Amino acid sequence: ELSAHQGGVIFLLDDFMTDFDAERANIFLDILLQLKGQLIFTTPVNDGFFAQKMEIFGAQRISLTD
Repeated sequence: ELSAHQGGVIFLLDDFMTDFDAERANIFLDILLQLKGQLIFTTPVNDGFFAQKMEIFGAQRISLTD
């Protein structure tokens, strides 16, 4: 396991929501949450399914633009 040798795992996904519908994104997010590492998502989507899911998990949101 990487965390045993290198510390915590950081997983960065850039604009991945453009490639998934809500059902597949939900499955994928559930798998990612099992990593128990830091997840970083970049996305142009400010609302909808993804924003709701992140709110449920208490994710921190940083907006780079208004």
